[in-house]
Amino acid sequence: MKSKLLWLVVLSVVFLFGGVVEKKTNVMSSAKHFIYTKIVESNKEDESWSHDFKEVKIKSSKDESLQKAMFLPAIEKAPLIISLHTWVGDYKEFDPLSDKALEANWNYIHPDFRGPNWTNDACLSENAISDIDDAISYALEKGNVDLDNIFVVGVSGGGYATLGTYIKTKYKINTFISWVPISDLGLWYKQNRDRGNKYANDIISCTSSNGVFDRKLTDLRSPLQWELPESQGNIEIYAGIDDGHSGPVPVSHSILFFNKLAAMHDHNNVITTEESILLIDRLLPLPDKINTLDGRDILFEKHAGPASIYFFDGNHEMLGNYTFNRLVSLLN
Repeated sequence: MKSKLLWLVVLSVVFLFGGVVEKKTNVMSSAKHFIYTKIVESNKEDESWSHDFKEVKIKSSKDESLQKAMFLPAIEKAPLIISLHTWVGDYKEFDPLSDKALEANWNYIHPDFRGPNWTNDACLSENAISDIDDAISYALEKGNVDLDNIFVVGVSGGGYATLGTYIKTKYKINTFISWVPISDLGLWYKQNRDRGNKYANDIISCTSSNGVFDRKLTDLRSPLQWELPESQGNIEIYAGIDDGHSGPVPVSHSILFFNKLAAMHDHNNVITTEESILLIDRLLPLPDKINTLDGRDILFEKHAGPASIYFFDGNHEMLGNYTFNRLVSLLN
């Protein structure tokens, strides 16, 4: 606790001076990322699942192995949240949406889908995708689910899994909400390799048997390279404008996946090349009227058929309060 207070004092000084020189030095953006990695992530260690959530074992329909999940059934008929863990997480990784589901008496499941993304069985493998659908099946059988209000949500690696579930699930989903997702493992491998980040090794471990990068193999695990379904629920993508600068996933992943959807549903609303460059470089002029997400400015947004994308003032993160309130607003 004392160390966190010390970090807060240091960061207060960084913010004081960084706000003045952010455009030239990016000090402020670095401070935001520092807070996220040093304080927000470390808080996960201090939080634990309520005793209302049960650890369950679900038999895989793919290979009959037992896959774990954290599960909360509703007392009366209610919505279901399928919340997907981050790149390095697993089913026990604490999720702030779980408390929201408990307070609202919603159904909730947090599956393992083969754990952290550094094994061949993870990274949206056929087994992992099957596990997510198996978790939905389990929640439908053991919970008390309003079938018109099933939601899939994830951040980072969970956002990546949300994109994959959007394409591959057999279930009717009200809305998919994907925060700061990876959409193309081949592209992300090159971005991480060039920066010397550990995620490049994770991708090799997921996709290669001989330790050598193979674009054909990463394509098999990349939602951007898959065929879109003819019909599916709505999908909302949220990208922090600083991600890729001081966060690990460049906003290009969100842009490319949205444009894939827009090309299918409303080609007039694709994000243009000029807009993409300005977004990636954080140079896009602010809109005349600025809307907010839980107090964060929305810097740019587009909509195409069932797809929406929002670029907000933030980094590699999910805004938990906004996310749950958004789910409530989407109820049928």
